[in-house]
Amino acid sequence: MPKFKKPIMGSCSACGLGGRKVRYLEFHQRISVILVGFDQQVAGNICGECSRRYFWKFSGVTLLAGWWSLSGLLMTPAYLLVNTINYFQSLVLRRGNAVAVPKE
Repeated sequence: MPKFKKPIMGSCSACGLGGRKVRYLEFHQRISVILVGFDQQVAGNICGECSRRYFWKFSGVTLLAGWWSLSGLLMTPAYLLVNTINYFQSLVLRRGNAVAVPKE
């Protein structure tokens, strides 16, 4: 899958809807339990609505459950920073997804 740094019109790899502004984004989630941590990631050409959904879901879980291991103490701030940067980069995607209908 090609990684688009600038927003383009295409299909969202998360929801599958076409004709939307998409951009390559990654969101990370960390869940730590005493000695071990579990990571989850979503990456691809993602639309603005999906980026909002994944940002709040993954960052919320990471904020609450990411700190509880030694590796989590290092990974949690990094994941939250990356998620926040990608979220702000996705704000431009939420404008202009509507298809213009010509008037007759």
